Amino acid sequence: MKEDLTTKGTKKHEKNNIVKNLKHSKKEIEIKERMRLLWLGGEKDPQVLAVMAQRAQSTVYRWMKEWERKYSDQTKLLEEIKVNVGKALNEALKRFSENPEDAPALQSVVSLLKQFQQSNEPSKQWNDHLIKFLDLEVMYCIETNNDVLLKAFQPEVEDLAEYIRRKNNG
Repeated sequence: MKEDLTTKGTKKHEKNNIVKNLKHSKKEIEIKERMRLLWLGGEKDPQVLAVMAQRAQSTVYRWMKEWERKYSDQTKLLEEIKVNVGKALNEALKRFSENPEDAPALQSVVSLLKQFQQSNEPSKQWNDHLIKFLDLEVMYCIETNNDVLLKAFQPEVEDLAEYIRRKNNG
């Protein structure tokens, strides 16, 4: 009787180790990262992401909650910064229009603020990388004969690429 309990406990322990190893495997990390990029790109449906990741919907839902917590604070701060930079830029331009003699000091402020705004806008290169990723995802599905993922993903690629271009002004 004791042997059965010990064996049962050992098997459960082995199963937990396998699950832990799966969570941290390189492949699992890559899958989660691909899904995060799609989520950031606008795919918010856990069912779609679960099919694409070939993971349980509850797993993908848990990932999404983790990403929402992480990005909601960052997004709020970035939006506040963008609004404040816009206000500062308007104020500097207003001062310049009222007192053109103060031009050198205001020009440097305006230049810095414009530089900040441009550095925080998505670049064409970023858009190109995202779209290339989408193409590679389709090619991966074709090469690995993953018809389920291909059927779910391929019809959406063009629309998703266009959405990314529109959203990022690229």
